[in-house]
Amino acid sequence: MNEPSYAVTDLWELIDTGLENGGHLLAAGEMSVIRAVRTLSLPATEAYSRLTMRVPQPFRDSEFSAEIVTEWLESGLIDRLVPWRWRAEACIVAELREACASLGLPAGGKRDDLLARLADRRGWSDVRWFRLLHLDLIRRLERLTFLDLYRDRSQWVLERMGRRRWPEFTPVVGGLFRDRSSFLAWERCVEQRKEWTAETCFSALEAGNFGPEGGLHLRERLIQRVCELAENEESEQGLAWLERLPVDTSIRRSRWLERHQRPREALAVLRHGRATVSDPSERLALSRSGKRLAKTCGEGWAPDVPLASAIKRDVTLEWVGVSGGRPVYGEGVPVEEAVARMFRDAGRTVLRAEGALWTTVFALLFSEAYFLPIPGMLPVRCLTGPLDVGTPAFATRRRADVERIGAEILGGGGPEKLRKSLERFRGVSLAGVSGAWDEEALVGVVESIGPKGCWAILSEILERGWPAARGLPDLLVLNGPDVRLPRVFPSSVQGLLLIEVKGPTDAMRDDQAVWLDRLVKVKVPVNVWWVRAVSTENR
Repeated sequence: MNEPSYAVTDLWELIDTGLENGGHLLAAGEMSVIRAVRTLSLPATEAYSRLTMRVPQPFRDSEFSAEIVTEWLESGLIDRLVPWRWRAEACIVAELREACASLGLPAGGKRDDLLARLADRRGWSDVRWFRLLHLDLIRRLERLTFLDLYRDRSQWVLERMGRRRWPEFTPVVGGLFRDRSSFLAWERCVEQRKEWTAETCFSALEAGNFGPEGGLHLRERLIQRVCELAENEESEQGLAWLERLPVDTSIRRSRWLERHQRPREALAVLRHGRATVSDPSERLALSRSGKRLAKTCGEGWAPDVPLASAIKRDVTLEWVGVSGGRPVYGEGVPVEEAVARMFRDAGRTVLRAEGALWTTVFALLFSEAYFLPIPGMLPVRCLTGPLDVGTPAFATRRRADVERIGAEILGGGGPEKLRKSLERFRGVSLAGVSGAWDEEALVGVVESIGPKGCWAILSEILERGWPAARGLPDLLVLNGPDVRLPRVFPSSVQGLLLIEVKGPTDAMRDDQAVWLDRLVKVKVPVNVWWVRAVSTENR
């Protein structure tokens, strides 16, 4: 082997990038293992790299040349301490039958039966086995390289296959962890995440050791886990957990109290929380619960300023059954697609919108701010955007650039900026971008909705991150000729229109109501279409 294979170069890059990002966090023994890997021959390196990407299990010597196995043993990368139980679990059924027969045991039955017979048996095979050592170190390097709990070297394979292209930028290294002890504490927390207890979560939250932003950050996961545990806890401890969390839990605490027949205490919690909740959707949910509890307790609840209402239309669709748990209409499609087809049949361009369309527009318009040299935000090569993209910190750290781009959008430069970004990042993976729409349709979105409407949506995403896109209307009908649609009342549709589609059993969610209010106030044409289903049997 004269030239290193991809498996070899991938492993080397993994080591180099991991060391660049976190070499100071590794112990002397780990550095010794890394040196041993880097000094392997090319054939041994290639085989070792491939094994580290497989599911951990013991392997047979016969799968590799004797020279490679010997080199691994001498380098301390494998050992022969393989329990017989592990060997049995790595065997196929035919091998298990043969092993049972060699011991004079029944050789019939299913795999589990054969494994049970061999559970306490030894010496049923002369095959030599080994197991890989230091897999935890390889996983550690992968986390330091990709900054994600679930990504590995397969990302590079996808890139070579043309399935994914990464943006080109100069990595800006920053401190991912304060020191080795904080790194190990974070890593222990990650490894135990399936068994997190409330005290485990609080210890991590109080230590403030959440890991770097992005795919490794643990704070929201820890908070969500405590909420889940508290809601399932019947003792007073559940309420105490919610009160200890470093976020507003007014709604969750009131629900816990109400479930335990303490409505007046629940109402008091909501009244106190009303002054602190800033998220419009949460405030709406809080007020709805407050009104209901106030009525139960025979007390009053001061009303909120009412939200603006979108124009409502009634539409009749032919119900044809259920598919995948959802009612389907017309040609057997969900309600949103059935409404969209009415527009397409009338010659109008309509896009399935919701949040993904707007995160795509956001990413393309703000792409030039993605790869600014903000310390610590672009520490590795294989990133589709900075670690803080999709969070409020994205705008905070790039205030001047974000304000400049916002001024361009409000000045009418959005369509041209979008075209340039589409050309620059064509075929490149960019955080927030979905490939569900063609380029001209995306430009048409920005042109149709206009500067103020576009900025009304994008500024909210800047302020609250990706979660702000939840609740945006289902459909966006681009500018076009006036049309009249049968089975719709009122039937005339003019120009741009955003539509929230509601089936016969649907209800308006809080985040949807808040978006309708926001869009109406900036004079973006938006409707709610309430669907009445007609069965084919009743025609």
